[in-house]
Amino acid sequence: MGEGRRDERGDARDTGGGSAWAPTLWALWPWAAWLLPVALVLMRLPSGGWETLILLFSAPLWWPVCALLALLPRFVLRRRGYRAMPTSVGLAMLGCFWGLLAVFASLRATGDSGSHDSPMRELLPWIPQRVEDITATLGAIVVLVSWIVAAVGAFVLPRSAGGGSAASSPRAGRDADPDAALPAAGTGPPARSGEGLLGIGLFAIPILLVLVVAGVDRVAMHGEADWAGEREVDVAGLSSREGAARQERHWEAAQEALQPARCAIDEAGWLTGTFGGVRVEDSGPEPHGYTVAVSWDSIVEGAPDEVGERVLAIVEGEGWRLHGEAGGTWGPIPEREVETDDDGSVNWVRYSLRNDRGYSLMLTAGLPEEPRYSSRPLPPPGSAIITLRVESGPYWLESRGNVDWDRGTPFAEAEPLWADDPPVVFACDEWPELRLVENQPLTVDPR
Repeated sequence: MGEGRRDERGDARDTGGGSAWAPTLWALWPWAAWLLPVALVLMRLPSGGWETLILLFSAPLWWPVCALLALLPRFVLRRRGYRAMPTSVGLAMLGCFWGLLAVFASLRATGDSGSHDSPMRELLPWIPQRVEDITATLGAIVVLVSWIVAAVGAFVLPRSAGGGSAASSPRAGRDADPDAALPAAGTGPPARSGEGLLGIGLFAIPILLVLVVAGVDRVAMHGEADWAGEREVDVAGLSSREGAARQERHWEAAQEALQPARCAIDEAGWLTGTFGGVRVEDSGPEPHGYTVAVSWDSIVEGAPDEVGERVLAIVEGEGWRLHGEAGGTWGPIPEREVETDDDGSVNWVRYSLRNDRGYSLMLTAGLPEEPRYSSRPLPPPGSAIITLRVESGPYWLESRGNVDWDRGTPFAEAEPLWADDPPVVFACDEWPELRLVENQPLTVDPR
């Protein structure tokens, strides 16, 4: 025993320092490689995106590939004589697994009509979409970099003592004297130099990911100003009441921008349109947030094309100019658009305009149609419905999107705006409160 004594702490070269984490994570590695991808896909089932459906049906293709890629560093290490997790490779693989979890948890689901909230946002609904994007991007980078580090590390780490015999024959590795693979006492760095690093990394890596995401998000909040000249950091901390007051000010400003044109067209007889209020934008160019839309309907005698030309001249006299867009939320917007019937008669004509303040105006003159979402009576024959829809530029969401207009406003108080017969009629210098508009029963596609 004296002459052949070996250090009982084992190989000290980057093998976890003899801690219990090294053999435990080494044993769990194959299980994680095969089961984690399946668990992550199943986690996304409630989101219901197309990508989840594709992953489920293509699992026989990607599942073994992912598992074998995750196990590649372990295969290499086994051939080099390792039977416990090296600290450097172990930390890299922990980063890879945590990064993969971050990607699947934060990647937005893809549906027929756009994207849907990720599992992370369904669990934490107050976080903005940008946090989802940052987390998914950061997670993907961590997965790629960590796997490369683990794979390279598996090849460049020194061979474990006794690795030649263990790698040459699995049975020889099992039957060999355990002390034969241990270095002589006094060789290598201190045996406990890496002890506990794997355990610390298991919990420190997700905390570090959260801190990095929070930091990047905080920096982004100091970036671009919205349509009111305020940065997101200026409004994100507002209370729900303060956020509602800010949205009310934007609503009043949009109404005031349209008021001169309304009064020039008709001093009375305006009905609230089916498109208006605060529109939260889930996609599109920065800044993400919301726009404020104002919509009014009025009944004018005449055919749609004739009424449209007459009203266009009126609103142009109030400072609005024809302005088309190459692209927008609903696709390209031409300056003038017409829909005709089979006999050539005009069903509706639409004009796109803008004023010097940057508000966009969609002027539509069309034939009356059967109301879909209200009990309003049809206008008399020989008349057209004029719709004025004004929309602001984008504002940052206040209170991280936690402004709730439904609270404290009974639906019965808002219902007359949309479903009363006869409907509520407003003068050209009147408009409802935003809290009533935000409680409308349904909002229809403006196009």
